[in-house]
Amino acid sequence: MLEGNAIYANAQAGVAVESGAAPTLRRNAIYDGLQSGVLYFDGGMGTMEGNEVYNNMDAGVQIVESSDPTLLRNTLREQRREEVKEGHSKPSAVEVACVWVHSSGRGALTAAGRRAPLARSTLTDNDIRDSFHHGVVVGQDAAPLLQANRVHNNRRTGVFVQDGGAPTLLENDIFRNTVGVEAVDDAAPVVRGNTLHRHKLGGVWVHKGGGGTYEGNEMRENGKAAVRVWDHGNPVLKGNSIWGGRTVGLLVYEFGKGHYVDNEIHSHRSWNIEVKRNAFPLIERNKIHSSAYGGVYCHGGGGARLGRRAH
Repeated sequence: MLEGNAIYANAQAGVAVESGAAPTLRRNAIYDGLQSGVLYFDGGMGTMEGNEVYNNMDAGVQIVESSDPTLLRNTLREQRREEVKEGHSKPSAVEVACVWVHSSGRGALTAAGRRAPLARSTLTDNDIRDSFHHGVVVGQDAAPLLQANRVHNNRRTGVFVQDGGAPTLLENDIFRNTVGVEAVDDAAPVVRGNTLHRHKLGGVWVHKGGGGTYEGNEMRENGKAAVRVWDHGNPVLKGNSIWGGRTVGLLVYEFGKGHYVDNEIHSHRSWNIEVKRNAFPLIERNKIHSSAYGGVYCHGGGGARLGRRAH
């Protein structure tokens, strides 16, 4: 067990865990490293509980190569080092996320310690915030579980999913990022029962061939379109409550697709749904009402297939 340590200003990872090791890290401060704060690789396991990880050159916590740790009640914040140290290239926005899961890395962020089929361990009830880049990045077929976390005030996207990543997001509070959840490049997240609110641009972006299933979420009070789908994005949205945004609720354009069913979309300052420029979504059995403009606006070459009548 590593408990109560200050681990800082190291040339490589603050803590590195590989195959055969499963340490417990509890109430440590891990900061100012020239690489990741904590690195799990080659099947590394273990538990992180109540740690504070911040201001490292690479990701605060990096999980790769089928590693399977449990993160519980940590504060993962301010991964923001912009300067380039001698002998180091400038890291990308992905590399300096608070949490980066990739290369078939696994892990879970959940509240009750329940195990999930795609993630044999847990990352739970963490506070992931104030990154100058993304909060969480999932890619390269990784499938972590994120549950009951607070992901907020990150300068870019709260949870960014790419390259076939397939995380499950359950019951998280995702707020005040530039974008809440973003899916690109064959990403297929399952996003269920979350609250996505007060983002600068929007709650959900799906583009560059991204997809995923978004079910039973509340998306409210976002700065621009609550859901934006374009460039061959093809999500499924079912049973969501999308309301109170400053512009449109759902915007599909430029070859965006998707299936939108049994949602309630209402009370936006512009149109509740806007479809334009060669977009052809399927929109059925939704309740679409009480906007400042109108219900559904199709224009500029956009065409929606509408099912049952909007209310």
